[in-house]
Amino acid sequence: EMPPPSSTPNSSVSSQVAGEGVALIELFAGLRTARLATEELRCTVVAHMSCECDIFANHVAEKHYQEWARSSVGEVTFTSKDILTLSDDALRQWVLAVYSLPPEKRARLLLIVGGWPCKGTSRARDTGKGFQSRPGLLDRQSKLFWEIPRVLRVVSEAITSQKPKDSDALAFRWIFENVIVDSNTYNAVCKELGVTPFLVNAAKQCPASRERLFWTNFEPRPQQGERWGSATRRE
Repeated sequence: EMPPPSSTPNSSVSSQVAGEGVALIELFAGLRTARLATEELRCTVVAHMSCECDIFANHVAEKHYQEWARSSVGEVTFTSKDILTLSDDALRQWVLAVYSLPPEKRARLLLIVGGWPCKGTSRARDTGKGFQSRPGLLDRQSKLFWEIPRVLRVVSEAITSQKPKDSDALAFRWIFENVIVDSNTYNAVCKELGVTPFLVNAAKQCPASRERLFWTNFEPRPQQGERWGSATRRE
């Protein structure tokens, strides 16, 4: 059973942990841009787990990892080439390693970020029979969404079970993203994660209209001058 969203969500991740240590898990990690974004928020990534099967994305990330390794001596890192081979035990051992970091590198927050494949849900996939005819979470790649609840469950339990008696429990936050999906997918994801998403159009950050849905267990803040959709728009 999924852990419920935080009953007292913080207004922003950055305001809570700016200058503090963050243990970051990137699922479907791509070029590891979640790590770059975390560091842009003035957070120190003291532990990093990534999961990505694309060999080209991994090649690019490995180059940056060399730079990160030089500036983050002693960092706890773990890389999995496939989320299907990311075992529950590997997750538990990684959380234990995070707790075992020396006091000067201790993490305050464990953050999971991921955007599962949208091949089965995207409007760019035209079946000729309308939005609802797309396979949704039954698609071979999009069904990897169902690994997210597993990871959340295992990590949430490990934060408690692996915590040393003399340590504070890690704060736990997560962000998951996807395209504007069909109603069946939308309802299934909301039910599984226990929250409804908000809509962000990336047009403020790039010269293109890119509407995306974000599910979180905290309440982030829009940037100055930015407006987020209060309701999702579906076909």
